Amino acid sequence: LTTALEAATLREEGASSDLDDGCFPLILGADLSFNPALAVQNAKAMAKTVSVMLTQDPTWRDSSDNPARFMLAFGRRDVDLNVITGAFEERGFNWEVVEGYCQDVFGERTADQSLFWDSLLLCFTRAEAGSTAGQ
Repeated sequence: LTTALEAATLREEGASSDLDDGCFPLILGADLSFNPALAVQNAKAMAKTVSVMLTQDPTWRDSSDNPARFMLAFGRRDVDLNVITGAFEERGFNWEVVEGYCQDVFGERTADQSLFWDSLLLCFTRAEAGSTAGQ
């Protein structure tokens, strides 16, 4: 991830790197943010890294016509979900909770978030031209 962060910094400074075109159509992540004191900094670094590593080609689709995406398993702890989603929105990503992949504090899967949600699966995709990032 350090290399990806360095590439992102180079891109922002106008230089190029080997990762300029993105590399991966799918990136998986789990349990990536715990410390509330570092949550904003970590969320921005995560979004920056994904932005560099996820393929830049907005027309890329897999055999099911799915766009390139970052899947994040997120457990409710001391970091607000809005910190994570906000960092990705700033980078031009849309996001959604994957239907059926939300678990409540009782260990039951639910179709969507309730007041008792405990963990969920998020899907981030690049916003297409003309669309609004986020939900």
